[in-house]
Amino acid sequence: MKIKRFLFISPVIRTGFTPNLSRLGFYFFTFLSLFLIPSSPLFADSKTGADFLKIPLGARAVGLGEAYTALVEGPESLDWNPAGIAKTGSFYRPDTIGLSLSHQELFVENKLDHIALAYPLPQVSFGLNVTRLSYPDQEGRDSDRNKTGSFGTSDLSLGGALAYNFGMAQMGSQLKFIQQELAGEKAQGWALDFGLLTKIPKTPLSFGFAARNLGPQLQFIHEKFNLPLSFSVGTLYQICAPLALSMDLKSQPNQNKMALAFGTEFQAMDMVVLRAGYLAKLAENINPQRKSEINRGNFSGLPGFTAGLGIKFTQFSLDYALAPMGELGDTHSFTFSAWFGRSSGSEKPKKSPDKDRIILQIDPSRSEDPSLDHLKP
Repeated sequence: MKIKRFLFISPVIRTGFTPNLSRLGFYFFTFLSLFLIPSSPLFADSKTGADFLKIPLGARAVGLGEAYTALVEGPESLDWNPAGIAKTGSFYRPDTIGLSLSHQELFVENKLDHIALAYPLPQVSFGLNVTRLSYPDQEGRDSDRNKTGSFGTSDLSLGGALAYNFGMAQMGSQLKFIQQELAGEKAQGWALDFGLLTKIPKTPLSFGFAARNLGPQLQFIHEKFNLPLSFSVGTLYQICAPLALSMDLKSQPNQNKMALAFGTEFQAMDMVVLRAGYLAKLAENINPQRKSEINRGNFSGLPGFTAGLGIKFTQFSLDYALAPMGELGDTHSFTFSAWFGRSSGSEKPKKSPDKDRIILQIDPSRSEDPSLDHLKP
């Protein structure tokens, strides 16, 4: 017997927005309401394949509680919103190759590794993405429970992305090849990701949208599974230069799940960034004998909280995140990011030696100073 749990939140917000921003807000919340349709019980299907695609990648995103759709930037964005590879900032600039290496220590000795490359040009950007989930060797047994030796299993995703920069907005897509292998048997397929980013002029607000894992079913031997389809709408509010708040509304229609994520990022020092996040379920279709995939972890009895730390240098950064998983233990995420190219780092262009030079020229013939009489013709 399945239990359906729903929580409906109806906020009332009073702000001093201009009519144009009010219209944008109306569109945004209308967009959110569309999530209620695919997440209704009519679309519920708890069985999905390639579930490793649901594991959050990148220490920055994990530390923010997965509220990352509108905050994406650089190669890490390929797992969240492919439009982010066209969004450049203080470190990640045009003609700079961005590299991101992530490693996660999961429960039961499972390990997740992620490599991403992004090359942004002034308008078009390209990206490559590799994700691999490895498991420890499994022990095989026959129908009589006799040992038959060990066998391996792994999950793999290879992606290529293309994004376009329109100035105040970015759009991107990614095509992924998916493979799951278990004891010599393979399931292969493909999926498409699509994303949008936009910044509201003259305001600290940014919005993002991402649709991930769009594609046909995977077939393993004789059984077919849906992909873990996911939609997310996010907003970013830059309160001040060192402090930003983000929020995501996520929907997984093939599993009848909805979640709300909050994240905050604070640059405590020039090189140090602190992060915290919270992920809460709004609706979920679960079995009483199965643990929910959301809110499994907790800090001091508070479920859904995450924390992270980032250290930035001139051309590379190190990020760490902690996400408790309750009885399964804690997961630790590490990400190393680097930028290569003539525009990488925060190096300022050298000025021409004569650019700011002031030249004072004196005409002694017009001077009344007696000390200059010997210079007069």
